[in-house]
Amino acid sequence: MKLQIGERIFEIELNSSILAQKIFNHLPLQLEVNGRYGDEIYTLTDFGFPLDENAKEIMEVGDIAYWVKSDGSKEAIAIFFGNTPAGDGTKPIPVSKCSVIGKIVSEIVDHEIIGKGDKIILG
Repeated sequence: MKLQIGERIFEIELNSSILAQKIFNHLPLQLEVNGRYGDEIYTLTDFGFPLDENAKEIMEVGDIAYWVKSDGSKEAIAIFFGNTPAGDGTKPIPVSKCSVIGKIVSEIVDHEIIGKGDKIILG
């Protein structure tokens, strides 16, 4: 499966979680980068799904995760290309828990030039 952000294309794999399968049913998705949190980029979504039972606070570089604000008012897909401001330099830590739905399996290159407004195609 491919994740395209601007002109950059990454190979990804979704995991076998129920949440990942629910999101898979909505593919292909055409989104845009809404912001960055260090080397995490995120795109707001409106699926309306809750986090799953495997939601966690510490991610791995390359993780693709689904995030829901604690009050349920916002949700996003977050892509962890590297460290975040809350991270310790080895593992990215998001603002709050996320449910991992997949992973980038190709080499992570040129993520530094991804910015707000870049188009995202997932699928």
